[in-house]
Amino acid sequence: MQPYYWRDGINEVDFVLKSGSRIVGMEVKSSHEKYTRGLSLFREQFKPHAAFVVGYEGYPATDFLTADLRTLFK
Repeated sequence: MQPYYWRDGINEVDFVLKSGSRIVGMEVKSSHEKYTRGLSLFREQFKPHAAFVVGYEGYPATDFLTADLRTLFK
């Protein structure tokens, strides 16, 4: 698994993981914001296997930190 960061102008995705030909985008939020334009643009441009928010009202950070990241690519 290779970690990346993606940015296009003011839009960004905090973490992009790649395993083989599959990619997963993750945006980390500590505020009430669940929607991010960067993650939406990333989805449109790259058609990732998965893309989601970690943190407030998204995938709970405590669950994410203990998750087996390999399951994101199945």
